[in-house]
Amino acid sequence: IYSGATTGTLTVNGATLPLNGYQFRAVTSNSAGSATSDTATLTVNAVAATLGIDVSHYQNEAGVITWSYVYGSGQKRFAFVKASEATDTPDGFLSDGLTVSDHFAENMQGAIKEHLLVGPYHLARPDRGTTGEAEAHYFLSRAANYIGAGYIPPALDVEPQHLGSLHWDQVSQWVRAWLQYVQDKKP
Repeated sequence: IYSGATTGTLTVNGATLPLNGYQFRAVTSNSAGSATSDTATLTVNAVAATLGIDVSHYQNEAGVITWSYVYGSGQKRFAFVKASEATDTPDGFLSDGLTVSDHFAENMQGAIKEHLLVGPYHLARPDRGTTGEAEAHYFLSRAANYIGAGYIPPALDVEPQHLGSLHWDQVSQWVRAWLQYVQDKKP
């Protein structure tokens, strides 16, 4: 948990940012007595977070995604791109609810071209009565070319409003089935 106890700098691993600025003293004692050190201030160095985004048809409805800006802003270094939903929806539907919107390949290629780390994701829809395996099969039919070396591992988006009447243990089984299918069948 710490190192450098016999040097002028004590390194404490696992200290969290809220502890920054705390002051400490060391007290040592033996048969000859005790001694108290001067006060030392703990400095916690923050680790820079790597930020990313997820995109789907919603962002494309707002306009063309300018991937050069996403990367060039210096804030985003990875992207998850929606590949599928349920067993029959590619990326999503336009706001009219009728017109299919499919920007998956376009978004993947745009992010790759601008050197973002990228991976596909699937929106789970167990509320439609589909199995995890069936949804994973559809996901792989769309995203298999973007799974493997050089890509972020695929992700599953599970949202409460799309769980239907499933209990949490059933949701857990559904998710495990999806993950296992993707793991077993991925290219």
